[in-house]
Order: sequence, then C-alpha cells, then structure tokens
Amino acid sequence: MPLPLDVIIEFERTSASPLEYDWEMVLENGYRQFLDSGSTVLDVGGHVGRHAAIFIYGIQCDQIRIFEPLPEQNKFLSSRFLASENVKVFPFALASINGETEFVINHKSPEESGIKERIYNDPALKELEKTIVPMRRLDDLNLDVQRIDYIKVDAEGGEIDIIKGAKHILKKFNPILSVEYGLSSYTAYGYSRTTLFELFESLDYTLCDLFGNSFDAEQWDNVVDRFYWDYYAVANENLPTFQRKMGTKVFDELESCRFLNPGELDIVIAKDKAHSSKLREIFLRFFHSSLKKSKKSPPT
Repeated sequence: MPLPLDVIIEFERTSASPLEYDWEMVLENGYRQFLDSGSTVLDVGGHVGRHAAIFIYGIQCDQIRIFEPLPEQNKFLSSRFLASENVKVFPFALASINGETEFVINHKSPEESGIKERIYNDPALKELEKTIVPMRRLDDLNLDVQRIDYIKVDAEGGEIDIIKGAKHILKKFNPILSVEYGLSSYTAYGYSRTTLFELFESLDYTLCDLFGNSFDAEQWDNVVDRFYWDYYAVANENLPTFQRKMGTKVFDELESCRFLNPGELDIVIAKDKAHSSKLREIFLRFFHSSLKKSKKSPPT
C-alpha cells in the first residue's frame, strides 16, 4: 500500500485522537529542515506569531512578511515585531481578487476566523462578528523581496483562492508551501476533497505529508480528511532535494510532539523520545523506497 496510507492507518490504530499531537510543532520541525538565515518567508495567517517568532528569532530568516486581517491580532503582531526591520506585517485577507471582503471573526476561537463561516471544531466556542477587511492577490503586492523560499498558509478554507492569486509568485520563485486543508473549512468555499490536489498538479507541484512523503491522486484520495490536515506542496523539480533535506528527522521527533494530556492545547510538549517501532518500520521502509524512485526518475 502507498506510504501515506500505511502511516495514517498506524496513526489511527495507535492514537485515540489527532489532538494527541501538537501538529504546529510537527510543522515547525519540518520547515526547520529546509529554512536558514538566507530564507524569505511569507506567513499567511500569522495570528499571534507562533511561527513568525520561529522564523525571526529561531531560524533568523532574512526576510519575513506576515499577513493577518484580524484587527486585534494584526495590531499585536505589529507591536510584537516592531523592532525587527526585516519584518513587515500586512492587514490583508489574501485571495484571488482585489477589493474588500466581509470577514467572519470568531471571538471565542479567533484562529478559526475567515472570509467564510466554516464548521467550527467546538460549536460552544462560537461568538461571531462580521467586519470588512481589505482583500488582495499576493501576485499584486509589492513585497520588496528578492526570493521567496516558503509560504505558510493557514486561512481556514481560503487556501485555494490564495494560491490562485499567487500563481506568478509560484512560477517565479518555486517556494515550498504548507497548507491546512480539511472538510470543515474548504466546504464553506464550495471546494471538494480533490480541489487542492488538482490545483497543485496543474501548477507542476506535488503534495506531500508533513514527513515529506509525496502523494499521487490515489494516495491523496485515501488520506485526505482522515487523521491530519496539514500538507506541504513542493515544485516537482525541487521534490528530490526537499525529500533529502527532510530525511527522517521530522518523524524521529514525532513522539516529542505528543501532548502530556491529549486535548489540552496549551500544555508543555512531552519530551519522551520513545518511538512506535511499528510506525517507524513502515515509515523507513517506504521512505527509502521513495528516495530510490526519485533518483531513478528525476522530474523533467
């Protein structure tokens, strides 16, 4: 069976819930493998700067551009990173067209705010207010950068429209992207489980899981909307290099990303390094097979 499906089946067998893991930490462990002090990063959906702080202070990336349309969060980000001259914070909701848009703020769960009203993870945490925010295409902005290495996209269902508005940037710079994509948010925009895969395929990009394992159409159909909802998208020509940089490092750190008490999202990350031997065996078997195939058939 394809690697992503094997791994996700083992996740489902050994874990009571996806909330046992801090997926933001898993994501961080991933981008730390391919970013460095010369990198330029676009943080789309910066919220309060959980990842921006890593780009700025941890990895010390050269240039960081943050996009956050929520007024309070945008103000907070602007103040938090005021002293960093290599950081610019924009108030735009990114999309495929320019103008203004209605934006739905969920005051009890602001990280689930977006252009459309989505299905909220906890209906009890639903206190909505509608406001108007400026909307821009990423391709039309003056970002004042010479390169773009990574775009982190977390827009509660708006990811497809953001990518459609950034086709020129993707073609020019071939950045790696990370994208959240799940049923509870993309359906609000009228998209389906295959839309993300089909869009990136049309752009000569390959979707991968957070460990760097690539999907074909059948594998994507088997995995999407199951255990996790974060993915990387990598330009086909850069896929072998991306997979070599990722190696097994993200997987090796997986157990350190378990919460001490599943479901409590603000607790200290567990540092136990014990691994699931079965999950690791599956991962390594298919990982090395994937690398051999990529060496034999490099992208054209």
